[in-house]
Amino acid sequence: MANAPSAGYWLIALNLQREAGLRPLVDEIDEAVTSWGQKNPGQRIEDNLYEFLLMAELPFLMSTIQETLRYTTSILPIRRVTEPVEFGGYRFEIDDEILCMTRCVHLDEGIHENALEYDPRRYMKQKQFRKNGEIVPNHLMPWGGGVSMCGGRSVYPLISIVVRSSFDRAQLSRHFAMRELKTFVVLLLIRYTLEIDPNSAERPSFKEERMGTGVMHPRGDLRVILRARN
Repeated sequence: MANAPSAGYWLIALNLQREAGLRPLVDEIDEAVTSWGQKNPGQRIEDNLYEFLLMAELPFLMSTIQETLRYTTSILPIRRVTEPVEFGGYRFEIDDEILCMTRCVHLDEGIHENALEYDPRRYMKQKQFRKNGEIVPNHLMPWGGGVSMCGGRSVYPLISIVVRSSFDRAQLSRHFAMRELKTFVVLLLIRYTLEIDPNSAERPSFKEERMGTGVMHPRGDLRVILRARN
């Protein structure tokens, strides 16, 4: 609940600053809405949003969400050494503590081509990521990893308000934030159009002093014009 709103902000702000803007996302969502309407005549998307989101694949939106998380997150999980080990040329002893800088992986040019650039199609173009010829399974770690991966269990009591399903508790808790982001973007873009206010030159940047705490908050802002769609 702390990170999803900031990720939603960056998804909109970063794409608005691209040449194509939000149009590729709008086109994909509109096409999915039209397809759903043809299969479910007389039913409103707003009244059946959960069912629509389950059926709609929206590959570009999902790639955009993943890229936004790669580009904007910075967490520092801590690991305690339980037995002596050598790793990466270093010797670690019992009870040493190691900070895992996941952002270094997210911005590693050996794993992600043009890693410093925001590319919303990155996860459509590439399904496997490699470094030095070897597959990197943990190329994207916005929620951490291992036994301490963010499970989202603190939001579980709210899930019954948002969804109507008997999904397994673990499945819901682990993927809640992704579903939240998908729902937010779809609802926003089927109801409104957004464009950058041409009278404002301000653009947001990362508050890098918040590195290690999740999605980095913006310094500055992006003024937009919001209009209801017909």
